[in-house]
Amino acid sequence: MGIIVFDLETNGLNPSLFSVLSFAAIKYNLANNYNLVELERLQRFYYPRENFNQDAIRVNNLTRENIDRLRRNKNYPLYFDEDLDIKSFFNGTELIVGHNVDFDLGFIKQIFNGNKFCTMKENTRKVKARWIDSKNDWKWPTLEETANYYRISIERNRLHDSLYDVELTAKIFMIMLRNDEEIRRRFVVRTNIYQ
Repeated sequence: MGIIVFDLETNGLNPSLFSVLSFAAIKYNLANNYNLVELERLQRFYYPRENFNQDAIRVNNLTRENIDRLRRNKNYPLYFDEDLDIKSFFNGTELIVGHNVDFDLGFIKQIFNGNKFCTMKENTRKVKARWIDSKNDWKWPTLEETANYYRISIERNRLHDSLYDVELTAKIFMIMLRNDEEIRRRFVVRTNIYQ
């Protein structure tokens, strides 16, 4: 049993209209000292079935040319929805972790529907990025804001690289596990994910 920390970069915000352009995940076991022990990692890049969305490209820089370069000498499907390796990667997983995990799950709901942990939502009231009157609550923190809160150094030019985002999210999650007994009780004891 284990944990997968994952991230997607997509060609838009609506899972029924847009494709996944990049998938990255790291599979971990959890050691008794709340260290995440890496077992396996996977990163892949895909073409969209629809036209490239310029709004998405401004965020993730996944142009056709960049995807061509990142896929060079790789032998996996051109499109995310054809990649059967992704589903098998999730086999045996007790808990998935992501920053804005519900958004990403919208694109892979047919692959995994188990326990989840969102480093974005779990940190909203800790990070206190900005108060939103209409919501009567704090804004959901970005991955960068959350990493800054936990004093994790970041390389801003690498943000929105799905594998780099996974690595940052895993660091955040590990700190949260070490420092928050309530999180350990809810997500570790209940799911029995120790190594």
